[in-house]
Amino acid sequence: MFYLNIRHILERACLYFSRKEIVFRTVQGDVGRYSYEAFYGRVCKLANALRSDLNISEGDRVASFGWNTHRHLELHFAAPCIGAVLHTVNIRFSPDEIVYAVNHAEDKVMFLDVDLLPTIESIADKLKTVESFVVMDPTSSVKLRNLYVYEDLINGRSASFSFPDLNENLPAVMCYTTGTTGKPKRVLYTHRGIFLRSMATCLADTYALSERDVIMHIVPMYHISGWFMPYAATLVGSKQVLPGARIRPEILYELIRREKVTVSDGVPTIWIDFLNYVRSSGCREDISSLKRLVVGGSAPPKSLIKAFKEEFGVEVIHAWGMTETYDSAIAYRLKSYLENLSEDDKYNVMAKQGLPFPGIEINALDERGKPIAWNGREQGELVIRGAWIINEYYKDPERTRESFIGDWLRTGDIVTIDGEGYVQIVDRLKDVIKSGGEFISSVALENEIMAHPAVFEAAVIAVPHQRWVERPLACVVLKQEFKGKVSREDIIKSIKDKFPRWWLPDDILFLDEIPKTSVGKFDKKVLRQKLHNYYIEKL
Repeated sequence: MFYLNIRHILERACLYFSRKEIVFRTVQGDVGRYSYEAFYGRVCKLANALRSDLNISEGDRVASFGWNTHRHLELHFAAPCIGAVLHTVNIRFSPDEIVYAVNHAEDKVMFLDVDLLPTIESIADKLKTVESFVVMDPTSSVKLRNLYVYEDLINGRSASFSFPDLNENLPAVMCYTTGTTGKPKRVLYTHRGIFLRSMATCLADTYALSERDVIMHIVPMYHISGWFMPYAATLVGSKQVLPGARIRPEILYELIRREKVTVSDGVPTIWIDFLNYVRSSGCREDISSLKRLVVGGSAPPKSLIKAFKEEFGVEVIHAWGMTETYDSAIAYRLKSYLENLSEDDKYNVMAKQGLPFPGIEINALDERGKPIAWNGREQGELVIRGAWIINEYYKDPERTRESFIGDWLRTGDIVTIDGEGYVQIVDRLKDVIKSGGEFISSVALENEIMAHPAVFEAAVIAVPHQRWVERPLACVVLKQEFKGKVSREDIIKSIKDKFPRWWLPDDILFLDEIPKTSVGKFDKKVLRQKLHNYYIEKL
């Protein structure tokens, strides 16, 4: 029987694309490169070391705590291919969340980048199941027990390994959700799920990733394994660019220019910063190789989609997914017979989350649990199932019962679905503003506010109100050159014709920055807590 496992992805890359490159930026900022053939040899060396030096057996958990580097990529293949489970620990977790995740997962070994050592050193005595630590760069640390240095560990090991043909339903990778309430939930990703998700990434009507592409991985590999893009790129032999630690717009710009990157990914805030950098300090010709951006995590504003298309000829592919769906499960692609739409109508479609991937089924349920009409107007909670959607949270039956209706996953997103099947998120169930018995979409308000030329970022939240129960409050960060020059009235005036009067925010609060979650999304939970009494105190 042919199993859909990660071994096939790895060995195919070495067999057919041995001369293709993987380019990497180290934690120290240096740039290096090697071939897929060399990559395969190093994965084999690491597999030998995992087995012989670290005593990792099938089913054991191996934790990683690191950035998008070549060593982290090697670990993404070596651990699952010997039958272990790679646990990508979110480096943005609080110390208590890290301790909980590592202990709950029962990780046996932890690999970490050298600049993240202080975090782990401060909690190492609380990591009860971790027997050894591997630092992925040279270090003089003596605070961690059984400490190895990555290059010393694999040095001298054989560059060949007989990888087992593992059952495709075995777990390969695990990830903990960035939960806003309660402890993070554990999600297991199987070899089969990763394989199918990788193949789906390469379809013409999804992200169309191919051997000819040069892909730069911006989405952190500690978060859903960089949306599994590194596996897809390896499957088809794309040249890969790993930008390393603490990326900034100028670093991405230089990598795109030098390596001729054609496709990249990331949350909207990354590309908003990048857009502003290119406008102020860059040159369009330097990034002319860039053709596509897969943007998810939160909805990219229509103004961002339009700017990249019209100023740089870059297509922004609006993507939607969750930790529970191996991330991407819905993405924008314009159907052929809609090409004759006006440019404005096309941008309206582009701003929607899009169509489900082949192998994915969707619907939306109203408050009574009944399917909504697909007319682009009725709203309901998106439910989803499919070839790579999880069907449970690992060892968490209570939250599994709360989150599933049969084999349908409740997403918590309020959506409309139009007659063509395009999904548009109206709001998160927890973010929708309930004012005077009516619902207001924070997402719609944010998109229009961010279309204002002076606005850098905007987040709209529900704030308690004595009369209306809740009212919208817009938190706005202005671009540097507009600070002190744009008023509340200017912002309201720019959006007042787009919405009913009662939708308009009661106030605009100008901030220096909007708090972000560990994966770069606006952290509305923090804003709601901080501004809970904002309108009550103003009465």
